Amino acid sequence: MDYSSNIILELTNNEKEPRIQATYASQLYGTFFGVFSRFYVQARKGSNDRVVNKIKFFLVNYKGEKNLKIITPFDKPEESDKDDFPPGWVIDLKVQHNIDALPIQENVELDLTRFFPKTNGMVVKDGDFITLFRVLIPMNGHIATDCKQPWVDRAFNNGVFDSEYFKRDGYYVNKRKEFEYSKDTFMGNQSGSYPSLNCVPSINKITFR
Repeated sequence: MDYSSNIILELTNNEKEPRIQATYASQLYGTFFGVFSRFYVQARKGSNDRVVNKIKFFLVNYKGEKNLKIITPFDKPEESDKDDFPPGWVIDLKVQHNIDALPIQENVELDLTRFFPKTNGMVVKDGDFITLFRVLIPMNGHIATDCKQPWVDRAFNNGVFDSEYFKRDGYYVNKRKEFEYSKDTFMGNQSGSYPSLNCVPSINKITFR
């Protein structure tokens, strides 16, 4: 029981922008948001593979009071560990709520030629997967486990309480415990690919056209 979506990779025509495809959706801070992507693709000489030169991301905040935004710079995509995700590539998608986040964010560019200069981009095969792995940056910009500030100071940013990382009751503030993803907490078929059945990653199968 594998849950995934699809990405259609067509060779980029210089006269026409690639179409925007839905690649991720989730909810944070009570806001439902979606991420869409343009893939810029060229053929790889002497091979049936293709090369993704760059990806432009678009984030749309649909419902909720707070806006999320994609945070740059991007990290280098990693080849997926077949024990965790299907074969292909994993791209960390860092998002954050802050006061300058807009309802719609456009053209956030991941330049893959910078990470893979020898191939002029990320080499993909027909039938591989691109996994977008969402990483939520706390409102104050510090990863909670890496910061020496008291929790009560880390829990607020410009007077806004970070309810994804902390919980409070009057004078008391506590760090939320990490959610456990394991076979013991999984509600579905135990033989299923349970890492793909939560809202953190988005698994997308590549189809050439």
